[in-house]
Amino acid sequence: MDNNQIKGKILHKLLRAGKIEASHTAIENLHKGFPKDMAGRVKDTVKELVKEGISLKSIQATACRFQ
Repeated sequence: MDNNQIKGKILHKLLRAGKIEASHTAIENLHKGFPKDMAGRVKDTVKELVKEGISLKSIQATACRFQ
């Protein structure tokens, strides 16, 4: 699974759960649903989403808001 597929799965999961706009979710919860050996790659991919401006990291270091 490449990074674009991981990004797509993360965003799809968040959209399904209604975690878009003013809703926050913990970064630690985003790797759920992926194989356990991919947890590190998923966290790195979330950091890429923050850098790309798709996700905004909140003041709390462990939560993200997706727009």
